[in-house]
Amino acid sequence: MRKNRPGALEAACAPFRSGGGPLLALLLLLAGPGLPALAQDDGPANEPALSAVSGRVVDEKDAPLVGARVTLSAQASPKSRPLTGTTGKDGRFRVVGVGPGRWNLTIVTPGYITAHGWVDVPSGAPPAPLAVAMRPNSEVSPGGVEGGNTNTVRMWLEKGNSLLAEGKAAAARGEYQRAVRYLSREEKPQIYRAIARCHFLEGQPAAAVEVLKRALLAEPQDAESRKLLPLVAAQAGQEAAAAEWLARLDREGPDTLEAELPMPARRAQPEAPPPPPPEPARAGRVGAYRVVFTERYPGSEVEEVARRWGLSLADIERVDPTGGHYDLAKESFSVVVPASYRPEKPPGLLVWISPDEDGGLVWPELLPVLEEANLIWVGANQSGNVRPKWTRVGLALDALANLPKLYPLDPGRIYVGGYSGGGRTASTLAFLYPDAVRGTFCMRGVDIYRALPVSDRPGASWPAAFHEPPKAALSELRQHHRFVLLTGEVDFNRAQTKAVARELRAQGFEHITYLETPGASHYTDLVPDVFRQVVTALDGR
Repeated sequence: MRKNRPGALEAACAPFRSGGGPLLALLLLLAGPGLPALAQDDGPANEPALSAVSGRVVDEKDAPLVGARVTLSAQASPKSRPLTGTTGKDGRFRVVGVGPGRWNLTIVTPGYITAHGWVDVPSGAPPAPLAVAMRPNSEVSPGGVEGGNTNTVRMWLEKGNSLLAEGKAAAARGEYQRAVRYLSREEKPQIYRAIARCHFLEGQPAAAVEVLKRALLAEPQDAESRKLLPLVAAQAGQEAAAAEWLARLDREGPDTLEAELPMPARRAQPEAPPPPPPEPARAGRVGAYRVVFTERYPGSEVEEVARRWGLSLADIERVDPTGGHYDLAKESFSVVVPASYRPEKPPGLLVWISPDEDGGLVWPELLPVLEEANLIWVGANQSGNVRPKWTRVGLALDALANLPKLYPLDPGRIYVGGYSGGGRTASTLAFLYPDAVRGTFCMRGVDIYRALPVSDRPGASWPAAFHEPPKAALSELRQHHRFVLLTGEVDFNRAQTKAVARELRAQGFEHITYLETPGASHYTDLVPDVFRQVVTALDGR
């Protein structure tokens, strides 16, 4: 077994890692009109100029952003005077008078999520120029936690801050409300105050009062919330009631009062009909059906997946109660075979990895494209993001082992694909098992074997998600494998997808197709015209 690479397990579970500051360092306070002001004490700005930090700031289409405000503050002296600069017409900036050490970096420009990061300045020499691509406020945020909790929550908070700084209180409140449920009790009051501030700016002081109460139920002695509650309650005509509520909080404790707060209404979810039961495999069948497979793909066992990944079994057992093992006889797969299937014309195969429970064709409007392309669809059920990625890789490989026994497939058209976390898993399978598939379709989620700089967070990186493949395998992938990376103009994974496409091209991969759908978010359906482009690229046509 290969020696385990340090941090490989953590890399598999987190979209990016940053070296700068705690999570809540970016939050806005209810009491202040904008971003917290930095103190103007004497500090590094008064020292002789030793160096300069320079770089270029662009938008999501790589066009220069003019007039972006760049601020540097010394991490070692957080109260020292900040250094500032502004981007010119080419998007470039230069901040002089920067001493050696690590500096926090903030870039603000209207219409874009504030960029936060850091830069290390060596003694007596300037650091390499920075390249920063800002994310637009129109980007649609994750609906739930993706990857590591901290990273997704940070995305919500950063966007909320940027929206609130632009006076878009209602939109900012939506971002904060997503984040607050994932925070610790000690962290919640600051976010509740930000939510209350949004309500207040929206002309809803009574709603702000209720949110401030929640802040105090999370942390009864939070001084800032205790100071704000009577002030806001007075605006709502509830000053006496708020004073009595605070007295009861001190007298009876938070548990009693928490039970009296109204619970948010939950929208009733329509009950989905139960799926049809899986059946034994039957060769040549057409249409949509669910099936049970019995034969494992050679090398789909967790021991081999872990070896190729660069993980130890002990690593896996620490985070996966099953240890990466599963009983194939208890799994099911959804298969869609076009009605036009003919054994004398071998079809291609797309093994799909879904982020949800259903591995079938959830977009029925794509069926004509499967017919046109002579392509079979298969996906494991109950193989969504809640299951470990190594198990999902194994199940996809097991589908590859069984479909050729039922249909005479075209060996040059065996593909793997997936959406969101399924796209990340599909890319993992492609790199770890380059001999298994001929093309990979990653829809709004992709991983790679090396760390890449986060485009709007200088100093941070999207970590390598798995072990780098052997040289011979990489050479084969570079020359012959086709990667199709699909994102959307306002997809929160767009920046990473674009960075991976650029890196693969820079590494000499010859068949990279990057598709960005105008106006599409992470949650926009896959439509026939786009799917045709995907299949065309996979086929090399």
